[in-house]
Amino acid sequence: MLFYVILLLRERGSFCKRRQRHTGGEHPDYCDVQRMTRNELRNHTLLLENAETRHFKSPVRDVTFGLKPMDVLGLVGERSGKTSINKVIVSDINLSSGRVLVKGIDVHSRKINRYKAYKYMGYCPQTDCFESKFTGRENLKIFCLIRGIRAYKVREVSEELAENLNFREHLDKSSGKYTVSDRRKLSTAIAVIGTPPLIILDEPTAGVERAHRSDVLDVLKSVNECGSTILLSSNNIEDFQSLCNRMALLNRGKVIGIGSVESFRNSLKPGLILMVKVRPHAIVQSVRNVRFQPSEQEIVSNITTFLLHAFQTVYLLEKVQGDLLYYINNTTIPLAEAFKIIEQNRHELFISDFHLKHENIELTFVTQNFRILK
Repeated sequence: MLFYVILLLRERGSFCKRRQRHTGGEHPDYCDVQRMTRNELRNHTLLLENAETRHFKSPVRDVTFGLKPMDVLGLVGERSGKTSINKVIVSDINLSSGRVLVKGIDVHSRKINRYKAYKYMGYCPQTDCFESKFTGRENLKIFCLIRGIRAYKVREVSEELAENLNFREHLDKSSGKYTVSDRRKLSTAIAVIGTPPLIILDEPTAGVERAHRSDVLDVLKSVNECGSTILLSSNNIEDFQSLCNRMALLNRGKVIGIGSVESFRNSLKPGLILMVKVRPHAIVQSVRNVRFQPSEQEIVSNITTFLLHAFQTVYLLEKVQGDLLYYINNTTIPLAEAFKIIEQNRHELFISDFHLKHENIELTFVTQNFRILK
């Protein structure tokens, strides 16, 4: 009896010391990998435990999260290390510390483990993963055979994927002559062949026509319903809203929050987004009583001072070659009234054009990123 109790305690991890969490903040989806049993590790399709790499361009900093079968996690953040995390999972970038487990296999521990883990992965990188000299049909045939699709089924599988992704008419063309849209569709088709347990997608809809994005998302939904776990990196909020059940907000290679789409929307009070174009030459030419032209730095300073006086809480989010992006954190002034205030003072502030709108969920990521940095 005593031996049984000791064995049970050991299996549940009671003898393991809890590692100190230094992820820069607790969140409810944090996975305590150290306290998981072997069965629990295998039940997770993907686990990252304190993954860290000192990659000189885009480092990964202490990333920990887990995905179970049929989970769909979206990685959010502009130039925040999404691609580096994907490359760490598929071993394109070596880990400095931590672990990556795919179906319980430690990907970075031994080279043979890497090849074992590849059996469970489908990967759509940002760059083309197929041979451009071959036709789309030939590329799909190669990857179908690699995936273990029976030879007599290859043609059927290839044509079904091409039909669902809306590029069947180009299937027998050289893939090097494909448009950007068809290249992304072919890369997505290769990633989902055989519905692998883990599908990693890096910008699958980038460059795809808006009318055809739904085709890509519908294919991803169908493989997810068949049991595949999906890790999606994208800058398109429509992808997250229609596909993901969770999102991870990244900042400089670090996970700073995980939650549902609704949780990100509800966590902030809506404000106003102001996009301003500063073109002093155009204002001087159109308004006769303007006798001098201030510098761009003076114009930005005057606009910011004016907005602070009119709306109290204002953030300058971005400044790129005379294009300014402001966040106005004021819910008491109606949109029409705010528009009137800016329009009446537009010429004095050297604003050639501006656009004012309510904050939506897509811009919420921008403003939330900024507030975290502040």
